[in-house]
Amino acid sequence: MSNSAQLESLLVKVTKIAVDFVKKGEEGAPVIDFRPGPQLEHELSLKFPTEPVNHTELLATIQNVFDNSVNPWGQCFLDKLYTCTNPVGVISETVLGVLNANSHVYKASPALTIIELETAKRLASLFGLPEGSGGLTMPGGSASNRLALVTAINNLIPESRIGGIASLPKRPVVFTSAHSHYSIDQAALTSGLGLAGLRKIKTDTSGRMIVEELERGLKEAVDAGELPIFINATAGTTVTGAFDPIPEIAVLAKKYGCWLHVDGSWGGALAFSETHRAKLAGVEHADSVTFNPHKLLAVPLICSFLLLRNRTSLKANNLGADYLFHGNKYDLGDGTTGCGRRPDAFKFFLAWQASGSNGFGRSIDQALAQSARLVELIKSEPNLELVLDHDSTTPQVCFRYVRNAATRFTNVLATPPGSGRGSPTEEGAKFDAEVYSPQEMVRKIQGRILQRGRVMVDFCPINSNDAHGEEIGDVFRVPMHPNVPFSSFEHIVSEVVAVGAELY
Repeated sequence: MSNSAQLESLLVKVTKIAVDFVKKGEEGAPVIDFRPGPQLEHELSLKFPTEPVNHTELLATIQNVFDNSVNPWGQCFLDKLYTCTNPVGVISETVLGVLNANSHVYKASPALTIIELETAKRLASLFGLPEGSGGLTMPGGSASNRLALVTAINNLIPESRIGGIASLPKRPVVFTSAHSHYSIDQAALTSGLGLAGLRKIKTDTSGRMIVEELERGLKEAVDAGELPIFINATAGTTVTGAFDPIPEIAVLAKKYGCWLHVDGSWGGALAFSETHRAKLAGVEHADSVTFNPHKLLAVPLICSFLLLRNRTSLKANNLGADYLFHGNKYDLGDGTTGCGRRPDAFKFFLAWQASGSNGFGRSIDQALAQSARLVELIKSEPNLELVLDHDSTTPQVCFRYVRNAATRFTNVLATPPGSGRGSPTEEGAKFDAEVYSPQEMVRKIQGRILQRGRVMVDFCPINSNDAHGEEIGDVFRVPMHPNVPFSSFEHIVSEVVAVGAELY
């Protein structure tokens, strides 16, 4: 049987399996049938045959994967900073699968290369970057952030390309907020700067970098004989959704000769919203920007862009591998730290065609409009409390379960060692309150919710609010995904309340 005939036969059957999976999610099926790793490993009993299996067995394997995976299509998957995609997203992945193109060199993916270049150029313009800006896709926001730092080093300290960081007379140092994504730490580690070359700046009560603390850190570095080189401002932090004050940070970046990078992996999508793009004020001063359409815009995973103020700055990463790159300016892999590349820009390009700029903007407005309603819902629940300062348009809401005096002893009681279980004595009550702090209860409640499988919500630790020394601990984080009805957020809240009452 020819490839085309096999493809047609398999696609018809796999499409049926996939559509049934989506329907189950839409009809309220559990988000997950969760089992611990060892149990699922045993149940799947994966086999690796020495001879080919037939299509019936292949389809059984595919069905098994669907049956044992998270179903995000029911709109109660609010566990991560992404959710389900949409029909156009699935089609875009199918097209890329058929093409199987590698976008490292132009001649291997001509149309997809032009789409990537033009899409990145249009995005850079949307963020206010000047003529000559542009960029390319990377396999995730972490990879985009790492390439941003490497590009900054190779442009600002070109001698390090030969002698390495160790050969420099001054240690280069990187600055970022205490609430920034761990990939900035990872970038410092993998670029050779080391974690000792990374400075975490304190934040305010909403998780925004404090500019005065940044300036103090920059001055201290210079006084210590170090070389400030890179400042990362976050537009939408991973846990609290905070937007750093980019205009003020940009002033300091210019004053100290630093490369200004904006990690807009999460919040960059607000650039499409006339109502909320002011949260990105100052991004036009950035030397580089990371943006992940696979988050707030529901483009299929993975789709991340690194945008450059001056796209030619990527040339500093060029190693002249002429056996592959033949001097063609359209060879996208030439400016990266990798080689093979999936043409992920096509997924965003097709989504842009299907939604339009205004459609993206409306979806962002819809998502953020619901955050105020969620905040009020949480405030109305006596056993829930908000964590940190939430304005009326935060892209995610953080909260946790607490017990009031009336419910504290209605369920399982913790008592001092040796006293056994019994009625809540005054001594036992004190011990109970000490053992089950709000942040400790979050993790236990989340684990039970996962076992129930009706909704998925994540917990995130906030170690401390560095500016004030207030310990916070674990919190529930609910991202405000576009096109998710408010009923989904109500389900999350009711599940936390119900499980909290069940456990405590």
